[in-house]
Amino acid sequence: MDPHDSLCRIASDAIRTMAPNERLAAIDELQKLIDRERLSILGSELRAEISCPHCGGKDIVKRGKDKLGKQMHWCKGCGKRFNNPGGNLLSRSKLEHDKWMIFAECFVDRRPLRKCAADCDVSLKTAWFMRHRVMEMIKKSMPAFEVRAEYGLQLDEAFLEESFKGNHKRSADFEMPGEVRKNGTKGH
Repeated sequence: MDPHDSLCRIASDAIRTMAPNERLAAIDELQKLIDRERLSILGSELRAEISCPHCGGKDIVKRGKDKLGKQMHWCKGCGKRFNNPGGNLLSRSKLEHDKWMIFAECFVDRRPLRKCAADCDVSLKTAWFMRHRVMEMIKKSMPAFEVRAEYGLQLDEAFLEESFKGNHKRSADFEMPGEVRKNGTKGH
């Protein structure tokens, strides 16, 4: 099980039992998180050290604006146009700010995707991507897991799958850890 999924399940259980004032505080915090992400996009557009996301080139010039009025850039190295050179989660989003704020409320209220899509006036696929971007923003804003002596930590066994798929005839230093089992024969 992915730890991110279990974290989302715990958060969703906590959201279900929130009081009305806690719900409003959660919506407000999520909207602030979205605003911070959008401001980091604007900050990256204002910085001079813009590099091409395609080739990494530094020889960049401004080249017009897109349909939404965002600044477009052109790389002299590879000749490709791009906007929002920042690598953050909303850098490629073309949705208006209002739709993200409505989606924050839908997310906290745990509405189904079809309802979120209808409320935000977007397609079902866009609502799915919005949900995943919001979950990634929440994950990115959470503090890193830390282990210290005073915390007390217990680790249980972990199952790690091993795969020896592929052609190993050319590999001189590879040795199979056990007998190879062919299809149709019994394993033990």
